[in-house]
Amino acid sequence: MTAAQPKACPPAGDPVVEIAKAAGDDRRAHLLRLLAHDSFAVSELAHVFNAAQPAISHHLKVLRNAGLVQQRREGNSIYYRRCDASGSPFIRELFKALDASPAPADLQRRVAGVHRDRERTVRAFFESNAHALKSQQKLISESSVYADSLRDIWQGQLENTGQALEVGPGDTHILRLLAVDFAEVIAIDSSRTMLDPVRAEALDVNNLTLVQAEFAKYDGCPADLIVAAMVLHHQTSPRTFFEIATRHLNPGGLLLIAELDRHQHDWVTDACGDLWLGFTQEEMDGWAESVGLEPVTRQFLAQRNGFSIQLVAYTQPQTN
Repeated sequence: MTAAQPKACPPAGDPVVEIAKAAGDDRRAHLLRLLAHDSFAVSELAHVFNAAQPAISHHLKVLRNAGLVQQRREGNSIYYRRCDASGSPFIRELFKALDASPAPADLQRRVAGVHRDRERTVRAFFESNAHALKSQQKLISESSVYADSLRDIWQGQLENTGQALEVGPGDTHILRLLAVDFAEVIAIDSSRTMLDPVRAEALDVNNLTLVQAEFAKYDGCPADLIVAAMVLHHQTSPRTFFEIATRHLNPGGLLLIAELDRHQHDWVTDACGDLWLGFTQEEMDGWAESVGLEPVTRQFLAQRNGFSIQLVAYTQPQTN
């Protein structure tokens, strides 16, 4: 079952006046721009704005009371992002006007620094804990549980089977299925520690190429299929992942994601290095829509210990 989105406090007075007052401040306007697609903790936003945390907390409280931002807990931290504006034409137009002009360059540089810090944290975790990850993942779900379902989706949705790309393969279970169905398979991971076991286990797969690189810096040919299985919750910016994936998809190609539904098991932060406690269907569809991808199918698989996995496919529309 998809967890409900946290609700912002409704405005106390005239909604239009309260919303306009909340957004009518330079710092709060920039906060709304930065929170359009990314979630940030107060400490991260304090760094981005070079301001004290209590000051940032005050601005966020004003925005939340006006129904413009919402919060969610990730482990021991509270993260903020912009609210869903689909139910309010006024807020939707306000966000559209804000997004027409980007945040100042110095704020964008500090946001990039926050993402780099997150990336270093994730990479350090995997470099230090690769040997223990398989046993930890057994507490949630193993790729063998959903690999065949992923295969059913790509076989049913794709016409072209030239190249497939798996981001963060983890093991060879999905890769071996891809190698049967596609002419060329690429596995990419930024960690050599994570790729080495894949290399050792896949010596017999002749059409597989392993690439050690950050997905954002990968410069290979566009693929007909990109698979990201239990990868998105490790991404420093999930929306940016969708944007990068879109650049690497052929027209008519498929982005196929296996991802945890939103949950409250914060022990995975320490045990598995997760940055995010899963995602709702609305969050993922919103990121996909923002980069021009269209959802084509979705399944939910109940797992052990109260987890649920979404298997969702997005397509890159054919160009005319």
